[in-house]
Order: sequence, then C-alpha cells, then structure tokens
Amino acid sequence: MTSASAARPARPSFARQAYAVLCVLLLGAVVIQFYFAAFGVFTVPENDSQFIMHRINGSGAIPILTLLATIMAAIAKAPGRLIGFTLLPFGLIIVQILWFILAGITGSSEEQTNVAGQAILGLHAVNGLVILWVCIVLVRRARAHAEAGLAPASSAAPGTSGVSVEPSWDGSEASRVVPLPERAQVSADSPQFPPDQR
Repeated sequence: MTSASAARPARPSFARQAYAVLCVLLLGAVVIQFYFAAFGVFTVPENDSQFIMHRINGSGAIPILTLLATIMAAIAKAPGRLIGFTLLPFGLIIVQILWFILAGITGSSEEQTNVAGQAILGLHAVNGLVILWVCIVLVRRARAHAEAGLAPASSAAPGTSGVSVEPSWDGSEASRVVPLPERAQVSADSPQFPPDQR
C-alpha cells in the first residue's frame, strides 16, 4: 500500500488547478476580444450592432473571469503580489473606459471626432495589448504556482537526498532550492570503528 501510494504522481490542489484554468480562460477571452474588434471594424455597412460582441465580452466576460481568478488565487493561497497581479486586468479594463471619457472631454463623439480625441482613442488599442501581455504572464505564473504545490510530495524520496523548492513571490519560478538535512548520509559515509575490546 505504501509503495503504491509513493509511486502515484502528485497533483496540484483543486484550488491551484482551478486558478490556472481560470487564467487560461481569461487569456482566451482577451484574444477573442481582438477578433471581435476586427469583426466590428470590417462590418459593412456600419451599424450599432457591429461591436455588440466586443462590448459584451469586454464589459462582461473578461471582468467576471478576472474577479473569479482573483478569488481563486486567494483560495489557492497564492502570494499577495500574485493576487494583485491577477486583479490587474480588471483595473486596465477600467482604463479602457476612461479613454472614451477623456476623448469626449475633447469634444469627440460617436458622430464626429477630432485629432485630440483620435489620439486618445488610439491608446485603447495600446492598452489592449498591455492587457494581453499581462494575461500571458499571468498564465505562466498561475501554472508555476500550481506546479510549486508538487514540490513537497516529490522532495523526500527514500534513499536519496531530497530538496525543498521554494516558489518566488509571484509564483513564476522557484527562487531557490534548499537541500534537506543529510545527517543520515554523512553518518553512513563516516568510518566505523569496532568497539575497544580490552
């Protein structure tokens, strides 16, 4: 029974797995958002429904997935900075809305825009690329955090010198490898002398 359980591969906890899956879904939603934007731009003739999927995904699916991933990161006991990084796309989505507000202050509207408004609205696409980059990094860190949970299960192999892997602050990679005590191995390697028989 003991040998069978030791041979069974370790798996991350459900919370860590769910956190990584939500981050992957978030990245997929952001990629689809770019497709919906192109779909709306190339719709001819133009109408009010050409960006409906872009708006629904950007104001609904992406924020919801971001909040769910942040909650799951907390449940998975992710580092505090990784939890904050998970929430970052939500703040960047708010910035996307602010671009339209700032463009409206310059006098631009849906019927007519000016140069200042166009310059500000162009940042909407740049900020979208920032959101995409954040989500790509987030997926890598979420997967690293899930895999970090496997280290304790595989660190103590009988007859070998195990190691303990400590994840970095953001869960992206192991920050250092700490060797376990090797007192037993040192004792085995030291010369053994017979007792003095006098």
